[in-house]
Amino acid sequence: MDAKHKIRPTRSTYIGILASMFALSVAILPVTCCAAAQVGVFFDREATRDVWSCHGSEVQVFTAYVIATGTEQMIGGAAYRLELDPHLQLVSAIYPAGIQIGDPMRTGVQVGFTECASGCYNTPVLISTLTLWREAWVYDAGLCITPYPPAGVVQIADCNGIIREVAGGCAWLWDPVPADVETWGAVKQLYGR
Repeated sequence: MDAKHKIRPTRSTYIGILASMFALSVAILPVTCCAAAQVGVFFDREATRDVWSCHGSEVQVFTAYVIATGTEQMIGGAAYRLELDPHLQLVSAIYPAGIQIGDPMRTGVQVGFTECASGCYNTPVLISTLTLWREAWVYDAGLCITPYPPAGVVQIADCNGIIREVAGGCAWLWDPVPADVETWGAVKQLYGR
């Protein structure tokens, strides 16, 4: 074949191919590698336990953590409201170094960090350490992050103050049903559960 009959792609062909590859990678990337960003409540600092089983009817004080997960960005702060089951009481909320404006349960709270925290590579970012009190036996009690009232959404901010909406997550505290003769647990034991 001589030089006169060779097919030579034009610059616009290369640009079209690159644009198609970029669009495809952007469409596939969130589905394949990234968890949904959220601010949630967990019972461990690694953000792996969102259900905690407490046994017995005694008064208990326990710790929970408000953590941002799946953000894949540097985090400079967050804004949210904490909603608790009526059987639970918030004793204290401790925040990383920085500033906090508001009340986590009544008005919602804005938290700003003195130093940015890395949420990259699915690293959990601690926003608050909660000390909670449970007065008596409770079957199923929720601890949820709900929208920050003035904004109407749960928010995180990067180190430059650019705000992003994220999901709010819940954790559950529950007591297993005892297996006494007078309880539903006795019936469940008949079936090996």
